Amino acid sequence: MNLPLITKENVAGKKVLVRAPFDVPLNGSRVADDTRLKSALPTLKYLLEGGASLVLIGKNGRPEGKRVKKLSLSVPAKHLAKILGRKVKFVPDVVGPRAEKAKKALKPGEILVLENLRFYPKEKERDLEFAKNIATGMDIYVFEDFPNAMNDHAGTTGVAEFLPTFAGEQFAKEIKKLSETMDNPKTPFVAVSGGAKISTKIEILKSLIARVDVLILGGGMANTMLVAEGYDIGKSLYEEEYVDAAEEIAKLAYDNAVELLLPDDVVVAGKPGPRAKTKVKAIDEVNKGEMIVDIGPKSIAKFSEPLKFAGTIFWNGPMGISEYKPSAGGTEGIAHIISESKAISVIGGGDTVASLGDDVKFDFVSTGGGATLEYIAGETLPTIKMFEKK
Repeated sequence: MNLPLITKENVAGKKVLVRAPFDVPLNGSRVADDTRLKSALPTLKYLLEGGASLVLIGKNGRPEGKRVKKLSLSVPAKHLAKILGRKVKFVPDVVGPRAEKAKKALKPGEILVLENLRFYPKEKERDLEFAKNIATGMDIYVFEDFPNAMNDHAGTTGVAEFLPTFAGEQFAKEIKKLSETMDNPKTPFVAVSGGAKISTKIEILKSLIARVDVLILGGGMANTMLVAEGYDIGKSLYEEEYVDAAEEIAKLAYDNAVELLLPDDVVVAGKPGPRAKTKVKAIDEVNKGEMIVDIGPKSIAKFSEPLKFAGTIFWNGPMGISEYKPSAGGTEGIAHIISESKAISVIGGGDTVASLGDDVKFDFVSTGGGATLEYIAGETLPTIKMFEKK
């Protein structure tokens, strides 16, 4: 679809509310990976050059409606000022007197960041009164947070009920590129999915099975699948309550003639960490006191076969606990195999993007994790519906 884009002529002297991608990994008081923040810079600079003043809203982490100091947007706001080369004001509120006063005082060319939306229970409830208060005093709304495009919340779709709404440059670019790639994917279409949980991806995996030729699973979600197949995985991370759902996914893949690939060997440790002592074991040799932290070399070789001959590859989620070097080999191996493939490669964001090195290249790296996965699986994102409604 053609998303409405803002023009400089429409923002002069206007106060623009921007939903920005503040959901970035933090390391104490600094931003560990600013890929998402940098993706929004063209839109922010364009609006500022047009003479607008900007009020930026967003979320970070999952504070579940409570104020969690380490998830304050004050840290991303400070980093944004650094990479933007401009002063960025911050208010530790989203609504209320302090926020309203700061919004009213804003002058053309100035930027204000409000606090983490997820500190407020009304955000996830899509409370329209809360959304209306956020939109108060603003003239235009620009959505530039593709990583959270799958959320139907007050600060994503709710504020659009009260303001003229436009797509940010990066958001529009993501939708256009993903649409071009996935509307008629070159076959064989191979999807690789990792990460910790299968619970958040069950319906998406089912949708993917209807579209792909090969589905490769790693990480914690593969552990749940392995338990469903009768393997003892020691003290490894898995979701006991979703074993039945994993069995259903395996059956669905079989019924749809989709090749479902799981690890044959794994890297195990007593516990994960930067100095973890690891061993490579066959999947049926994992002991009670061991934890699976990565896929093994035989699994990498096994997964490489369909990837080498793929026409289109979509990858979302690491193969292990990739933030630690002893358990990053599987993710790095898959990254290099995809990079060297002749396939059209689309990489979903989140942990996957953070784990990539400069020596691997892909056709398109999305800033979204869950949002990319949902879109690839054929789901209609709430933020797309927001524009259709407009």
